[in-house]
Amino acid sequence: MHCRNCGNQLNSQAKFCRNCGAQAVNQNSEIKQSWLARYKVLLISGSVVSVLLVGFVLLPSDSVDSEDSFAPLLAALKDADGALHSSPIRKTGIDLSSHDDAVAGSVVDILCDDGGDGSGGSGTIVDPDGIVITNSHIIPQDSDENSTAINCVVTLPDPRTGKISEIYWAEPVLIPYVSNKYDLAFFEIGAPYVDRAGKAYGSTSGSFPSFWTNGCSNDGVRLGEAVTVYGYPAISAEGYYLTITDGIVSAIPNDGTIVTSAKVSSGNSGGIAVDADGCMIGIPSMISTDGDESLGIILSNAVVQEFLNDYDAYLEITN
Repeated sequence: MHCRNCGNQLNSQAKFCRNCGAQAVNQNSEIKQSWLARYKVLLISGSVVSVLLVGFVLLPSDSVDSEDSFAPLLAALKDADGALHSSPIRKTGIDLSSHDDAVAGSVVDILCDDGGDGSGGSGTIVDPDGIVITNSHIIPQDSDENSTAINCVVTLPDPRTGKISEIYWAEPVLIPYVSNKYDLAFFEIGAPYVDRAGKAYGSTSGSFPSFWTNGCSNDGVRLGEAVTVYGYPAISAEGYYLTITDGIVSAIPNDGTIVTSAKVSSGNSGGIAVDADGCMIGIPSMISTDGDESLGIILSNAVVQEFLNDYDAYLEITN
């Protein structure tokens, strides 16, 4: 790479330019800011390949009463807001230019019915068309890494309260070999959830609050730096309400993860972790515990970028 100040060629690991002393800019930030332009097209063009190879079809199933499957979710929504059609995000003048609201409004709860105990976790909308990035392990799968989900839904929060605002059908997108290598995958948000009475629990505009398009990422976190984790841990209100926890960067191992003291528990997987400026530092994915205490494990932006690069390469091969 080259120094933006004087044009001097720099080593890829350089922090400062030896010629003029200017701080080196990590080019990965620019890559991540522009990935949506590529990957939105790749998701669409690769969707047929993904369906053939991964084997999922996520339409509401006639063999399962989907309203019964997601009854607790509907009950939580009714408790949260009596005006079931109303979307506080879009209709009450919330300023999503506020960075905190932009982050909170884009973090979704994911629930999948597989005919058994089901599964769930968190995710972040990274594109206004409804592309969600999350952890692969929250998607029910068979031994061949094929999705076994019958139906999946995502819920959008009211960023002021964290309570459920809207519910939509969603389709998981598992990339063979790549998703489980990095424990990352996508969901594509579809139509609003409609109950037996014909009541829709979302908007048909097809546009969703998203965070990644803000282009705010921190690729060089430091020990002791503040961390905020957004997600839907089961330990908090049964996992139906957006929950925010704070901590610091506790350790930076050499495996692409970030260890944090911010509380991370079951259900947080696939959410988002940001720094003090609200810039993304990674995706909370697991915990490390000794039985008495636990620390959260975050997949760094670098790992997310490697996943996107491998996904790109996979689609080039399969297309």
